[in-house]
Amino acid sequence: MRRAFLGVLFSALLSTTAASAQEEPPPDQEQAAPAPTEPPVTEPTSAPPPRPRQIEAPSPPPSERPAEAKPMFREDGWVLGLDFAFAREVGDAVDRLNAGSPTILPIGISGSTRLSQRLMVGLHGHGGLASREDCSTSGDNNCTARTWGLGAHIETAIGGGATVVPWFRYGIGWEMLYRGGYAGLNDAYGYRHALDLIDARLGVDFVAHRSDKANTTRIGPFVGMITGVSVGDFGSYDDFGRRVALDRPNGDAHFWFSIGVRATTDL
Repeated sequence: MRRAFLGVLFSALLSTTAASAQEEPPPDQEQAAPAPTEPPVTEPTSAPPPRPRQIEAPSPPPSERPAEAKPMFREDGWVLGLDFAFAREVGDAVDRLNAGSPTILPIGISGSTRLSQRLMVGLHGHGGLASREDCSTSGDNNCTARTWGLGAHIETAIGGGATVVPWFRYGIGWEMLYRGGYAGLNDAYGYRHALDLIDARLGVDFVAHRSDKANTTRIGPFVGMITGVSVGDFGSYDDFGRRVALDRPNGDAHFWFSIGVRATTDL
């Protein structure tokens, strides 16, 4: 019986050894290490094609280059003006400035500064001859008459193009009419003063010349009107060398309507 027990134990050991041998993998069947992965193959990027070389066209000679656009008119600077007019009085009151002197031939001068291409302000003055209705033709009374005036104005261009420029000017000022020679007891060497409340002109300038800097020289006709009130009327000198007031009322309005021609130039 002891021999039978040893036989059973030996058989059990053999079966256990065989089972464990079957469970262990053979050496050549061991799990292989993962193969290293290769980096992804990227297609080479193509270089940008070379830009075509630009061939610059030769610059035209100075004679063929287009001229630069010139400014039409200046926006600043001084403007000098000279004008000649024929003016005729309107009215019949005896105390008006132009009573007895119905016509004047003034020569005017003006100086203005530009605020823009269309607007300018300045001063003006005139001097000239005046007519007389109360003088005889005998030639022995030395009968003369002259006119002077000073004032300030504002002027604006009211449209037009490069060569034609309509304009309007408004001003105020002081005016004097001198009458010399013996033509009545109270009219020898008379000085009549007036305040001009309206000195208006409407004209058209034609551009005669324009420089590279937009300096222009213009010339053109105008029509005008002046009206104001008398503020003084003095006659001949008294025995003490003082001018005496004429025995005539003052304060009535006077009117001049005029036509003329004006020339201006930028300085």
